[in-house]
Amino acid sequence: MISRRRYLECALPSGVVGIAGHRLGPGGARDPVSVIPFTNEGPLPTGVTFGEELDGRRLADLSTIRDSESVTAAENFYIRTRASRLLPRPERWRIQFSGPGRSLYLEAEHLVRHAATFAPCVMECAGNRRAVRFGLMSMARWGGVRLAGVLGDLGLSRPGLWVRVSGFDAYESLSATSIPGASWVFSLDDLRRAGALLATHMNGQPLTLDHGAPVRLVVPGWYGCCSIK
Repeated sequence: MISRRRYLECALPSGVVGIAGHRLGPGGARDPVSVIPFTNEGPLPTGVTFGEELDGRRLADLSTIRDSESVTAAENFYIRTRASRLLPRPERWRIQFSGPGRSLYLEAEHLVRHAATFAPCVMECAGNRRAVRFGLMSMARWGGVRLAGVLGDLGLSRPGLWVRVSGFDAYESLSATSIPGASWVFSLDDLRRAGALLATHMNGQPLTLDHGAPVRLVVPGWYGCCSIK
């Protein structure tokens, strides 16, 4: 799964809002002759990390996309919010699974040991727009375990089940741009159809703190706000 119109048709060329003309390239392909740059773009830079906690950002530089299979390196992948300074050390994490009359825990390391690698997918923030140079979008090859499978293994899966996924949500500083609230509710069927992951790896490497270490939800095909860190 790649999608988002084949990753913006390989970001032809980045910073382009229109094509003034075409010429035929090799094999009859249509190549742009000239381009019209975006106007009234925000002043924010791309490819650098700025701000802290809920106000932390990194806007991806879409001009680095070369083909539809190109994943975004972790250090260039967009960030909508950075890790809390109050976040516990990753090696101490346990993931809680609760259902009617039951509360179970899995060590994060258990998920790491059983992680598989899945097809790359595009993740995009629901707030991706011109003011942020459309830089809140990137593609990664995620590694982890299917959430629906974990729920089944723990005996917490049943027809008609709805699942609330919540992340760590305490911050040292107040935010000027965001409201705390790291949770989302899904039907079990939605999680299965999307192939939702409890992700532990990104492009073959352990997650970094700003990308949700030690484990985050990834829901392919859904906006990034649903992929709870």
